[in-house]
This record gives sequence, C-alpha cells and structure tokens, in this order.
Amino acid sequence: MSNRQRPSKAKLQGVEDFTRLKLRHLTCLLEIARTGSVRRTAEAMFVTDSAVSKTLKEVEDELKLKLFERSKSGMTVTDAGKRFITYASNAVEMLRSGVNAARGNLSGGSVKLRVGSMPIPATVLLPQVINELTAHSADVSVEVVAGSKETLLERLRKGSIDAVLGRLPPVEDMTGLSFEQLFLDQYIFVTRPDHPLAGQEAVSLADIRAFTLVMPPRETVTYKEIDRLFVSRGEVLNSNRIETIYLSLSRALVESSDAVWAASHTLIAQDVSMGRLCRLEVDTLMLEAPIGIITRPGEDLSSAQRVLLSMIRKHAAQLSSQS
Repeated sequence: MSNRQRPSKAKLQGVEDFTRLKLRHLTCLLEIARTGSVRRTAEAMFVTDSAVSKTLKEVEDELKLKLFERSKSGMTVTDAGKRFITYASNAVEMLRSGVNAARGNLSGGSVKLRVGSMPIPATVLLPQVINELTAHSADVSVEVVAGSKETLLERLRKGSIDAVLGRLPPVEDMTGLSFEQLFLDQYIFVTRPDHPLAGQEAVSLADIRAFTLVMPPRETVTYKEIDRLFVSRGEVLNSNRIETIYLSLSRALVESSDAVWAASHTLIAQDVSMGRLCRLEVDTLMLEAPIGIITRPGEDLSSAQRVLLSMIRKHAAQLSSQS
C-alpha cells in the first residue's frame, strides 16, 4: 500500500477506540438515562448494580467524558451525556430498524402509535417528529391525543397511549410513571408591541393586574405555578382573565387588544425576537420547569415505540440547542 493509500495512525487509533463500544454499553447507558437510577436499570436489565456501574465506567473511560452526575437522589445526565445519548439512541434504533429491514419486516406491519401531548410540545416538537416518523415508514400512523393532565396520565397508566409529552407533573401525580427531561421551558408575560406596558424598564405584577390576563386554565400545572408567582409577590391573580388552552386564540387576543399573555417562551421566542410580540420585564424564573416524556417504566417497548421516543429526543435536543 502506498503512503497515499495508507490511513494515518491517528485515524486508525480513532477507529480502534470507537469499536470498543458495544451494543450492551449503549443499551445500558440509555436505560440509566431513562430510569435515572443504577438500581432501577439493574432491575430492568436483570443484572447486578455493580454490573451497571462497571458498564457505565467503561463507557466514560472510553469516551474520556463524564456522562452522569451521581448523587443520593439518583443519576443526572450531564450536558456531554445529553449530546452523546441523543446519538447513541439513534444508533441503537437504526440498528434495530436495519435488522427488521434485513428480515423484510421494516415496521412489523401496520402500526398505530398514540401520543398524549400538552399544547406546548404539540406545537413546537411533534410536527417535526411526526414528519420524520411517517417518512421513516408508510406503515406507521400516529394519533395525537389531547386532554387534561389527569386524563392523559390515566390513559397512559392503562396503556391506551404510548407516552405523554408535557411539563413535569407534581410528584403525587407521577405514581407508577417515569419522567425524562427533554428541555427547560419558562412562562413569560408578553403583549403586542404598542401595548401601554411595552418597553418599560421594569413591570410589576400589580401593573399587569390592570389588564386582562390570558393564561392556561385552572386544571393545568401552569395555572397553579402562575397563581403561586402572584402570591409570592403579595398579589392575587387578575379577576379579569381569560383561561384557555388554545394557543391560536391566546395569540389573537393579545394581538387585537391590551391583554397580557402568560406564554411559553419556547413557543413565542421567535415572535419576540422578530418584534411581533413584546416581552415584559418581569422576573418569572419561578415559572421555569422541565418539559419531557412521561412513560410507564419497565415496559417492553415495540420497535415502533422505540423509534418514536428516539425521534422525540433527537428533535427536542435540536430545539433546546436553538433556544
């Protein structure tokens, strides 16, 4: 072989390092990310806790990266871990799909996936996921199920839907379920650009109380969070308010009146940057919360369900990187 044809030593070393990672490493890593616990991962994979810890150490040593922070409360994915897990998940799912394709059974026949979703992820995340999923296989159909948090979680427990996308519910609502964080979202207050409060250096909740407030309805987690914000500042919620889950209605109301909208930053970030909506200078750090996937832990997922979750993670990571 000539010098021009011979791969460099650095490239050969890179390939050698990569091939030390096995499917069992990636599978274990994804399970730790899903459960947030070495113990629960060991139970799901029918191995010992020490075997899980050893496998994770092998991956971290090989990559020379810390993928998880360990604490008494469990395992938290690091930023480097989130980036790697996105690709690891895709690699595992593509390998499964490749095996099915080689067997002449790409999707295993006609498959219907049911996803429960709260309004924000349904708007900013699901369109991209569904477009890729349906392009992946013509034999997969998707039903997006709407409803209150209580209704969606109950249907998830009964197995009539495969997963729920939304804000992290209160701990008392998570019995028998598992939450995987995808990204952080924060509710902010916005108005039309020529609103009386627009452009002011500081806006108080008392100032907002002088106008109609457009916000999520009482049965949502976000309503309670906004109510708690007002109480923490010595105020009460506007008596003159419009409660709705319909985002198009909320947008139309704020664009056509002096109403103030308590809106998801993820949802309207582009509108704010383009000047179509004005963000009021109000501290709403209390309204920051995780958006994620809620599933039934320990369930034996079908190939189509795994592909769905993998695509959700991938597009959520892309969305988070853009914010």
